[in-house]
Amino acid sequence: MLTESQKSCIEATLEDVEREALLEFQFLFALAGRLRGAEAGLRQSDRRVAKSLVPVALEFAAKVSEGGLSNGVLDWSDPDSVALEFEKAWSSRRLPKDTRIFEAAITISETNLLGLAIDRNRWVNRIANLGFCLSEMLPDTPILIPISDRTAGMLGTSLRTLSLAVQEAIRERMLIVLEKPNQELPSRRARRLKFNSKNKLIANHIDSARKQFRDALSKWEQDSVVTKAS
Repeated sequence: MLTESQKSCIEATLEDVEREALLEFQFLFALAGRLRGAEAGLRQSDRRVAKSLVPVALEFAAKVSEGGLSNGVLDWSDPDSVALEFEKAWSSRRLPKDTRIFEAAITISETNLLGLAIDRNRWVNRIANLGFCLSEMLPDTPILIPISDRTAGMLGTSLRTLSLAVQEAIRERMLIVLEKPNQELPSRRARRLKFNSKNKLIANHIDSARKQFRDALSKWEQDSVVTKAS
C-alpha cells in the first residue's frame, strides 16, 4: 500500500514528464527526484531505501503505460526491468526535485555544527558544514555543491567567494573530489564530492555534530510545515 506522499510523487512526476517533455530514460530519474524530497532525513542504506520504493516505481510504470507515454525505450510492463531501472535512477539522483534537501542544508549549515575554530575563514567553515549536512541527508550518495549564482545567493556571498571556499575545503580534505565536472559540458560546474568525516579538524566533533544535525533537521521540517500551512 502506497502512502499519500508517494502517490503525490507519482502524480507530480507524471506532470513533470508532460510539462518538461522528458525523454523516456529520464522518467524514473524524475520520480527519484520527487521521492528524494519526500524521503529527506532517512538514515538507511541507499540500496535498501531504493528497494523499499520499488512498489512506487511499479505503480508509476503502470500509469506511464496507461497514459501512452512510452515509446518503447523501456519495458514498463516488466516489473524486474522497472526495478533495475529505478534502482539505477535512485543511486544516480543526488538531490531531490526543486532542491528541497539543498535548501535545508543551506539553512542548517549556518550553525557551526562541526565545531570548527571561529578564527578560521568563515566561508570555508560554512562550506564544510554544508557538505556535512548534505552527506547526512543523502548517505552513501555523492554530494553536489553547484558553483552557481543561485548557490552563492542562497549562502549570501559572491560566486567568486563560493568557488574559492569550495576549493579550500577540498584542499584541506574536508571534502574529497570523486569526479570532476564534465569538461565537454561547461555548464556542469559542480563536482561529485564526498564529505570526509575522518578529517582531523572534524573527527572529534562528528558524533556531537550528528546529534545537533538531527535536531536541526527536525526543526527545519516543522518550520517548513508551518510556513506551508500559513
